[in-house]
Amino acid sequence: MKYLCDSCSRLVDVSEYTLRSGGLVLICPVCKMESSAGPPAPRRNAPVIELARPKPPPEGPFCPKCGAPHPAEQPSCAKCGLTFALFNPEHLALPAPLEETWTALVAAWSDAARHEAFLEECHQAGVLIEAARRYRVRSEQDPGDSAAALYRDEAGRRLMALTTLPHEEEPDLTWVKVVMAGVVVVACLALVGVIFYKLTHPV
Repeated sequence: MKYLCDSCSRLVDVSEYTLRSGGLVLICPVCKMESSAGPPAPRRNAPVIELARPKPPPEGPFCPKCGAPHPAEQPSCAKCGLTFALFNPEHLALPAPLEETWTALVAAWSDAARHEAFLEECHQAGVLIEAARRYRVRSEQDPGDSAAALYRDEAGRRLMALTTLPHEEEPDLTWVKVVMAGVVVVACLALVGVIFYKLTHPV
């Protein structure tokens, strides 16, 4: 079984985990950061004080890979481990048509249909991991962005579905092997019979 690491955005195997009061906590075998696998918290209406004083976004600069804030003098990200001096933006680029779709989506961020279309295109192109990373970065930089959190989770669910699809069973070829073995045996016996006949009936 695989899951999408909240920290490094990699699709990794479930190899290390621990149990806590809040549920199951998965430990990424690559970056060693923890991801919660407990049941989702029940939805609740935000108190008036939360609406009046929304949680402020974290202060930058931000990691270009995972979106976590970090001190300006820090050479690498404490969350995903990226070394900033070695970062190449091209490694996180989408195919050109999808980059255009993403740019248009950012300009119309509240349009749910555009989000769904973008995820479907990423699914078809096999780049859902990058789509999930981009939504995660936006949710890191703006904790109040409900769309970023919603479609980050949706991309993660689609990735999980890809890794749990049943594999098509291979056809049982046992009977074919038995028939072929029988043909080989009969051919060998016929050849032995011909050789024996030649030896016992010289011309």
